[in-house]
Amino acid sequence: MIFLNNAEKYQPDFEGFDEFQGKKVHTHDYKDHRGYEGKKVVVVGIGNSGGDAAVELSRVADQVSGKFKSLIFKMKLF
Repeated sequence: MIFLNNAEKYQPDFEGFDEFQGKKVHTHDYKDHRGYEGKKVVVVGIGNSGGDAAVELSRVADQVSGKFKSLIFKMKLF
């Protein structure tokens, strides 16, 4: 699962994005953590909404990773 976030609804273009078979969600369309239990999630971008979603999802997802230009990290808060 890939989470995208930006001030405006924007889908980045990077290698492999179109071939990814999992769910792609923009934070504009994200409502809450339900349905993400046990999933592996990648958050692309780290605006306020992306950070909020990453923290919330880290409580229920198996893994939350982030991709922010040149920084990559993984977190499991609980």
